[in-house]
Amino acid sequence: MLNSRKNPGLNVQINPLLNIQINPRFNGQINPQFNAQLNPRFNALINPECNGQINPTVNEQINPQINEGLNPELNAKIDPQLNSHINPRVNPNSDGLCFFDLHNQLIGFSVHAELNTMIVFDLDGIVTSLCVQFSGGYAVFDWKSLEQSNYLISDGQVGFNQFSLDGWWIGHAK
Repeated sequence: MLNSRKNPGLNVQINPLLNIQINPRFNGQINPQFNAQLNPRFNALINPECNGQINPTVNEQINPQINEGLNPELNAKIDPQLNSHINPRVNPNSDGLCFFDLHNQLIGFSVHAELNTMIVFDLDGIVTSLCVQFSGGYAVFDWKSLEQSNYLISDGQVGFNQFSLDGWWIGHAK
């Protein structure tokens, strides 16, 4: 499913187990437990509860339940079953991120779609999430319900830290 350039098992540059520069456990600058600027529990600018611009409940522009252009049921450009360009089974060269848990284990990957969105797949190639970009990150929605499940905030260097809706660090994407 992943080509060698995007496969952390084959590309040391995107494997946090082998590249300590992208491993939050070794690089405090990208670790929200050590860098308060990256932690929504301490930085209101990146906390959707405090910043309406990054909260889909307040900002309809980033809410796929309200903005029809962001709803994959209404916009074929962001549905990988209808758009082969963003379907990794058809196009393994599409751009995106690798998603890791807090133990730096690969748990999924994304492809960039239209309208500042990304589609996230699990390792079996099943679509799990829709990510809608906002300044400095992405709101992440469950693919089926389109309910917000978490969010990504830029780590200021090479990727994003992933947080639960209540601000707990749950993973990262590179």
